[in-house]
This record gives sequence, C-alpha cells and structure tokens, in this order.
Amino acid sequence: MFKRYFTKRLVRSISSRTGIANDPFQNASKRSIQETLETDPNLEGFLANDSWSQTQNAEQEDDPFDFSDLPQLRNLPSYLENIVPGQVYSKDQLPSPRKDQPPESIEPPNNNGIESTGQSQSQLQEMVRDYIHYDLFQEFLTFMHYGDYHTQPKPTMFLTDFLKSPTPAVVFSKFTNPHINLALEMFIYDTMPLPHQRLLFYKNNSCIVIGKNQNPYKEVNLKYANTTQTPILRRYSGGGTVVHDQGNLNFSFMSTKKDFHRTAFTSNIISRVNELIFKEYPMGFNVDVDKIEWNSKFVGLPKFRLSTNGKGDIVSEKDSYKISGSAFKLSKGKSLHHGTLLMNSDLKELGKLLRVSEARQKSIHFTGTESIRSKVKNLGIDPDLFMFESLKAFIEMHGHESHAIQLPNAFEIDGKYCHSIVVDDLDQLPQPVWNYYNELKSWDWNFGRTPKFEHTISHDDFACVLHVNRGMVTNVDLSILDESSSDSIHQIFSSLLAAIEKEPIKYQGKILSKYIQDRTISDWLKWEVDFGISYENVGCTSTPAK
Repeated sequence: MFKRYFTKRLVRSISSRTGIANDPFQNASKRSIQETLETDPNLEGFLANDSWSQTQNAEQEDDPFDFSDLPQLRNLPSYLENIVPGQVYSKDQLPSPRKDQPPESIEPPNNNGIESTGQSQSQLQEMVRDYIHYDLFQEFLTFMHYGDYHTQPKPTMFLTDFLKSPTPAVVFSKFTNPHINLALEMFIYDTMPLPHQRLLFYKNNSCIVIGKNQNPYKEVNLKYANTTQTPILRRYSGGGTVVHDQGNLNFSFMSTKKDFHRTAFTSNIISRVNELIFKEYPMGFNVDVDKIEWNSKFVGLPKFRLSTNGKGDIVSEKDSYKISGSAFKLSKGKSLHHGTLLMNSDLKELGKLLRVSEARQKSIHFTGTESIRSKVKNLGIDPDLFMFESLKAFIEMHGHESHAIQLPNAFEIDGKYCHSIVVDDLDQLPQPVWNYYNELKSWDWNFGRTPKFEHTISHDDFACVLHVNRGMVTNVDLSILDESSSDSIHQIFSSLLAAIEKEPIKYQGKILSKYIQDRTISDWLKWEVDFGISYENVGCTSTPAK
C-alpha cells in the first residue's frame, strides 16, 4: 500500500509539471478496469474512477508524500520563458537556445558566509594557508599521526632522555586517561632541566579536576559524578575546579620561576588565534568562516576574538566569557602554567557536574580555595590548529637558534628550532610516572588531602557539626533542639563519639553511618555526608575502612 500510494502521488506530481495527461487510466472502460483489478488488485489506486482511492486521498490532506506544494523551477533560461505550464509539447515543439547565444551561468551558493567581493573560496583558502604555514601544518599533522616524519627508521629515544635534554621541547600526549596525563605532567616538570622550557598538550576523557587546596564536597556534584562514574582528581597546582572532556584541550607551559608571568605565554597564543578570525581582512576579504577544508580535513577556525584577564585566564574579548581557566605551580626554581581550553566541550554536562545546591555550600565552612563561578563558552577552533599555533608561539619565544641539535623531530620557523615527541606507548612511561598515577588514584590524595573544614547538618530535633581535617573526622558536636529527646539522640551517636575519641574516622558516609544506632538517622547521615557514593565510581582505588 505504501509503495502504491507513493508512486501514484509521484506520477501525478510529475504530470502536473510536464504537461502529461493527469491520469493514464482516465480513458479506460469500466470493463477493462474490472478485468485489470481481477488480474492485479494492487493497481486499484491508479484508476481514476476508483472512488475508494479518491476518498482516501481526500482524507489524507497532510500526507508526507504529497509533492504538490513543491516550488516550481525558478530562474529558467531565457529561451524557456514562453513555455506554458500544463501544455503538452513534442520534442520538436520545445524551443532550443540560439547558437549565437552563450550559455547562461548559474551563480554558485555563497558558502561559509563569504560576501560577494570578487574573491573566490579557493583564494581565501590560499590566504589562510599562507598565514598558517600550510606545508609545515601538513608536516605537523603527519607527525601527530605517525609520531615522526623526519627520520627513517623511527628514532629510539627514551622519554626520560628526551625530557632531560638541554633544549626547548614540546610533548604531545595521546593518552586520554586523566590520571596518566596529570602524572606525566608532573614527571615532565620534575625532569625539566633549568633554565629550559617545556610545553605539554593532552586531552582527557570526562573527569573533574579540583585545585590542590580545594574541597570536593563543596565544589562537585557528588551525586551526579557517582551516577555518571566521572573521576574526580586533585591536581598538584592551585586554582579552581574544572571539567575535562574530549572537547577540551589542556596545555601546560613550564619555565623557570624567574621568568614566570601569568599572561606571557597565553598572550602570544591569543595574538596568533585572533589573526585566524578572517573578518574584514585587510586583503579585501569580508568573510565570516567557521572552517576551511584542506585535503578532506575540516579545520575549524575560532568563532570570536580572545583576550586575557588579570588572573591569566583566556576569555572572549567581547563579553569576557571564560574559554580557559589557569592554574599555576611554583617550586624548585621552576614554574608551571596550565589551562583548559574549551574547544567543543559539552557545556551542559559541565554545568551538571559542578552544580552544588546553595544549602550544601552554606553548610560547609571552609577557609581554603573556592572556585569563582564564571560564564563559559566554546571557541570552536580545531585542536590540531590550536596546538600548531601554540607550537609556533613557543618556538618564537623559546626556540633554539642552533640546528645542530642531535635530537629528532625538530620543527623550525624563521631560523629557530624546538624538538617534539608524541607519547602514546605505556611502555615509554618510567616508574616515577606510575608513582604519581597511583597517588592520583587514591582516596587519600583526592579527598583525604582536603584542608580542614566543618560540615553542619541539621535534622528535625538536632544539629550535628562534623570537624574534618585531612579527610578524617576528629570531633562531632551535637546541638539538641528538643531537650526531651536529648538522651535518645546521645544514645544514637554514642558509638560514633566513642570511636572518634580513640582515633579519627574517615569522612565517608558509608563508614560513619555504621556507628549510628538508628537506621533512619544512619541513612540520613550517610546521605548528608557524601550521598553514600561509591568512591570507586569517581576514580578512586578502594582503601581500607577505619
């Protein structure tokens, strides 16, 4: 029935546009119609005198296969202007173009928002290629894919030897495990010889990263992180809480403590990225492009201009939406500045993971670092293009002027060099990386390192203040609101109070609730502390309960 009805509509639609008789069966006799239906009843709907078919068609006014409202062909060639719609023409009657009349061109659509300035899309691409150093960009993409493009056979240099070399170097991690990437970052920082520089890029799977001095119980939506099994990690630098995913690119710039500046490196990157905004370009182009296609690869360009604020964050120039937060570490005569650039992140998911109720935030008294909530948006630039522009900025600022460096993969721009390496093999990672990895997986680091805080939770008849230091409950204060229930409440909490007097207890809802002698109050306490989450679900290895 579907094919029959669709075909009938299509035939009628074509007929109305070509002048063919509306129904090829309209002159058929009733006798021939009846004989035809007996032979092939599926042809019933094609017959003009079939009242059932006409009734069905009339009832289905909104049929999705009705093409009768399609627009007629527009912009006909001039020699067809006198054609009368609906009139039947033989082949000889159809007009043809005069031999002395040149063929009429059809103007192509205005792709990528390019205005009619007389410049073609190919010219625009050539202009972009010239600015970006297209040949070098292609080498960079090859390098990112294969890990090496200069040397055959592929050089064998251990990561530790590469990182200890007295030259500026860039490391591209292909790992997406956040525990590995943060561990690798610290190993690079520890290994870097002074006074040289390092630049690291990596992308993580979905995770939440809090600052070294932050409180995850106040910063993170623990319920949602537990449900989505999103890891929570405490990094080794300060700053606020951020969410990583595959739409987010992380960079880490390392230098000397003496040369540390909050915005020195990011300002150079911002300058380069802003020059990729091809709007009212001085060469005569008036374009607003989102991406350019090169060799079947779509390279996304930035959607808007960037700036930086006093804290070193990268923000949109027009409305100061945050594109990348910044965090810093200064130690051992070295400096580290890392950021999280929003390319095409899932901002809704980001909001859910960091949405903590106002009541819970007020219930936790904490004197450490608290995140400053900011509006955010995606830049839209292609990660490879951003890394390439950052590489050029790094070479410009810190590139080595000698090409006689016995290391592979030397990128050169304007007579300056730096070396690079792609890390994608777990066997390359030395033991110190795994030591950091194990710490980043532990509850003792991610939650137990939380600075001292107090958590006040209220029930109908009493309030309870939990004093927590380094992840351990050191004291519990009970405030009785109804004196008539004082004895029963103290009895309910007696086991917990007695246990804490002997030694502090881990601040975990499932552990603390076991000491409560009332099932309802036990479940309530477990929920109020940490929603009874499984810490394995948020990336922590299991630890013995105390």
